[in-house]
Amino acid sequence: MTTPRQNYTAEFKQEAVRLVEVAGKSCAQIARDLGVPPHYVARWKKRQEVQKAVGRPY
Repeated sequence: MTTPRQNYTAEFKQEAVRLVEVAGKSCAQIARDLGVPPHYVARWKKRQEVQKAVGRPY
């Protein structure tokens, strides 16, 4: 049996990325602190950088 997929709000994702930038910790460390898979925070950070580059909000 598989576990249900967890959905995270845009605010949660933005806060996770902000913590990476402000705290100076790695995406993996912030992910462990928040209890999410490490690749999620890295993906959110990358997506947010792309959105800023094209001038659209996250």
